[in-house]
Amino acid sequence: MRKIIRHTVGMKKEIGAALVVALQIITLTLMGLMAPIATGPHQSASAPGGS
Repeated sequence: MRKIIRHTVGMKKEIGAALVVALQIITLTLMGLMAPIATGPHQSASAPGGS
């Protein structure tokens, strides 16, 4: 019985670590996708001026 309990506790730690990594990856992906939207439109520095 003790072996089963120890094995279950170890599995919970592994699953918890995997969830943390997955949440970090999802967060970084969403931040990367939202960054261009948050910064707004960009103007080109080499745009020709009106004369």
